[in-house]
Amino acid sequence: MVSVVLIVKVVFIVMVLGVVVVEIEVTEVVVVSMCLMMRIVRIGTMVMMAVVVTMVLEDVMVTLMVLIAQRKQTHTNVYLELEPIPSG
Repeated sequence: MVSVVLIVKVVFIVMVLGVVVVEIEVTEVVVVSMCLMMRIVRIGTMVMMAVVVTMVLEDVMVTLMVLIAQRKQTHTNVYLELEPIPSG
């Protein structure tokens, strides 16, 4: 029983950290806590890990897209500054 209590504590700590760091949506936290309340600790842990991994990947993708967009924008700005379009 000690290991089950320990797992529950770890999952709750991960949940709190996930909410603070990764900004997990409320519905996902509710799903996980319902799994925990039904004492399906393994499923709760797996769902939590899946949620965290998904959110982290999503954040990474958004960050990469923003960086790529910024880089493209700066490239076009530099290009326009170097070679201005002749008017008329």
